[in-house]
Amino acid sequence: MQVKAAVTLGYQQPFVIKDVEVAPPGKDEILVKIVATGVCHTDAVMRDNPGGAYAGDPRP
Repeated sequence: MQVKAAVTLGYQQPFVIKDVEVAPPGKDEILVKIVATGVCHTDAVMRDNPGGAYAGDPRP
């Protein structure tokens, strides 16, 4: 099924709203309609970090 998502297509690129394909809800899952959302500053940090990880993230 298609949903709208704020995505970035590369390092330090702006967020754009695109239709993306996601799997429909599975067994024992529900579909929730989101009517409003926001972008947290940590989302922008992730977008602007060339490694793609938050500086405090211990993962490689």
